[in-house]
Amino acid sequence: MATYTPPPPPAPALENPVDPNRVKNYDAYRARIADLYWTRSRPEYGNERQLVVDLELVDHRGASLGNARTWLSPRFGLNTKTGQVSKMTAFLNALAERPETTVIAWFNDEEGDENREHPMSWGYDETGTPYLSLKPGQEVTVRGKVVPRANEEGLKYRVEVFEPASASQEPAAATPPRGGARLATAVATAAPRQVESDSDDSIPF
Repeated sequence: MATYTPPPPPAPALENPVDPNRVKNYDAYRARIADLYWTRSRPEYGNERQLVVDLELVDHRGASLGNARTWLSPRFGLNTKTGQVSKMTAFLNALAERPETTVIAWFNDEEGDENREHPMSWGYDETGTPYLSLKPGQEVTVRGKVVPRANEEGLKYRVEVFEPASASQEPAAATPPRGGARLATAVATAAPRQVESDSDDSIPF
């Protein structure tokens, strides 16, 4: 007999979503973490744990552009088939102001380490000493594009690239994109595509 796995509860509705008319594809925007929590993808997408991150985008004058939601699977390093950096790796390295391909030695989820210490932390060596801990208020630079909503009418802004916060604090002429292979891939496929699921609309891996 087949085992039925119920789908995870839907994520809370995103408050004050980004107005697609106020953003430009692949421009750099400063973004601060507004909220984060764990959930799971739907069974047809592997029932994998995912970190939901709500980001408040801000323009160069400091005015809020609204919130964008992204899903991060706890995968690290490079995809051996595509050579692309995982979104979780790129996100944590952007927060740490490190190159996106920097190797992350370890990551603790909300339960922390074996002593239940240092939850939502990560490090770059094997000492177990946290380099940073994830929390609301931290900032990165994001780049993305406007895409059709899955199973709904209208458009939404989808984050595709993470860069250090300093990338959106410099004059535009002095801010070349630092998204590496992920940005190059995103721009090369910039035509809007239909997202299969709003519960996991990230670039694969």
